[in-house]
Amino acid sequence: MKKGLALISLVIYILTLTACQIVEAPHIVEQDIDMGETEGEEARTPEPQKGGELVVPIPSPDTLNPLLTKSRDMINFFGLIFEGLFEYDENMKPQPCLAESWDVEDDGKLWRFHLRKNVVFHDGRPLTGDDVVFTFLTLQGGRLGSFYQKGIAGNASIQKIETDPFDPYTVNVYLSQPVNNMLDIMTFPVLPKWVYQSDEFMLQHRQDMSFLPVGTGPYKVDEGGIEREERGNGLRQIRLVRNEKYWGKQPYIDAILARIYHDEMQVRQAFHDREIDLMNIMATVINPYPREEDAKVHRYLTRNYEFLAFNMSHPVLSDVSVRKAIAYALDRKDIIFKVYLNNAEAVDVPIPSDSWLYDSSYRIYDYDPDKAIELLEQAGWVLGKTDQTASNGSNAQNTQERIEEGQMLEEEAAENAQEQTDEGQVLQDEAAENGLAQSQQEDNWVRHKMIGSQKVELRFSILTNSENILRKDALEIIAEQLKRVGIAVEIEILPWEELTERLKSGRFEAVLTGYYLDIFPELRFMFHSGEIGNGLNNFMRYRNEELDKLLDEAALTYEDAKLIELYSRIQKHLVEQLPVVSLYFQTASLMTSNRVYGVKAPGELNIYRNIEEWYLSKE
Repeated sequence: MKKGLALISLVIYILTLTACQIVEAPHIVEQDIDMGETEGEEARTPEPQKGGELVVPIPSPDTLNPLLTKSRDMINFFGLIFEGLFEYDENMKPQPCLAESWDVEDDGKLWRFHLRKNVVFHDGRPLTGDDVVFTFLTLQGGRLGSFYQKGIAGNASIQKIETDPFDPYTVNVYLSQPVNNMLDIMTFPVLPKWVYQSDEFMLQHRQDMSFLPVGTGPYKVDEGGIEREERGNGLRQIRLVRNEKYWGKQPYIDAILARIYHDEMQVRQAFHDREIDLMNIMATVINPYPREEDAKVHRYLTRNYEFLAFNMSHPVLSDVSVRKAIAYALDRKDIIFKVYLNNAEAVDVPIPSDSWLYDSSYRIYDYDPDKAIELLEQAGWVLGKTDQTASNGSNAQNTQERIEEGQMLEEEAAENAQEQTDEGQVLQDEAAENGLAQSQQEDNWVRHKMIGSQKVELRFSILTNSENILRKDALEIIAEQLKRVGIAVEIEILPWEELTERLKSGRFEAVLTGYYLDIFPELRFMFHSGEIGNGLNNFMRYRNEELDKLLDEAALTYEDAKLIELYSRIQKHLVEQLPVVSLYFQTASLMTSNRVYGVKAPGELNIYRNIEEWYLSKE
């Protein structure tokens, strides 16, 4: 059976590599993801066989050092050549790679990593603890600005790392207190000390394209495998060959030829022309391109997370009933379809569904406008026409003063509630004649509530950044969806720098934004009250003693079972209290030609996860 695969024909949005930072880049995510080969699978799969050359695209390398690259595609490519003590499985859980085993002592403050003894670098020299310590200390110094130094440089919990004085194949890491992500920290690519020497040496040779990368991975650079352009100083291609001394399973594929392309349009054309066997797409699909028979697409989640955040000092948005109503009023599948063209997965927590710490029982906020209306009416928000004399939820300071004076004056509000309800019911009955949803979208219809002696409308502003086209489009839909349940939204589009200043100073009511999250879901920066005032960390100003305790305990927990329990409780709190309304995670796609088989669960920055199982059919 032959199926088609639509190629992409619009802008590719570059993945921001800075972890746990609010990011400006548009994020694209997927709904109902099949992590396997979703299109183009043959009815009969040929038996695995050795041989052949896989042709892949890479950009013009910024460096041949995996610690120095800023390129998403080069990080993927270097994964064929270099390895860490641990690597991520399809559930984003670290599994042993160069480390054979490990022990945890002194209540989590001493970690002993035992290396495999049959590992040699591509130049034939054995891997020892000195190479691990050298690479770790280089990252800890922070001079490289490496993607991998996150969790190492500036980590006050790390006191010392050393090769065990009695065993050159054991590395000891001493901590001042336990950490929950020690195995994640040790996923950095290990470099041979005698080749890379020091951080100063690496920086001096950052752009030296004659400096061959030397690792322990299943593939190595072929002798004479780096080919330069006929004109100029750039590279034309890099050829890798199977590492015959590899410690693990020998790959089926003999060689991997990495051809250099200068832009994404060239890559897409090369795939269309069958010059390359795969391409990794981080883009929004806009228009169908010529379809490729038998091509395959392997979708996977990224860590690009979009959410709607609220200022917890706001007198109306600080009400959890209002936030829950907003969550139910949002049709995220509609946003994903219209804006992200089904390249997103809806979520209720800032943990992607492929994480081993994700609890699927807390995926609860499906689109339910009737539930949203019910929650609002129970909270006293009734539908009526806009009153020019009424205050609105945007006037936070004045409303807050009234709340503080009267402590919401719920009793007085209750006396007026029936009167308001009767008025609202008449209006809603009239609206029902012409369709409730349509009527409530009119600009002069909005919910209101008596707070003390003041009539307050359910109206507030949502910010987003002008550089992000997808967010602006999504926000238009969000405002329209909220209008259907009687919530008025004023959209405010700001340049990125002005937006971040507004968030830091607390001069906002709600914001549509996003984070690029770490693979290990560390959430203290986002929700812990101790992070308030620390730049953009917890800019919502959320304070909850129970959540603080859970986050603190999780930060010091290293046993898997206990971590799973704590993260389940954290997710329970987040969906019950809704400090943010989670929207979706981006997905990307690895597309392969019809001659490539064995691909399983590629991951972000790890598309060649099971390369030793890949094989090519005979042409």
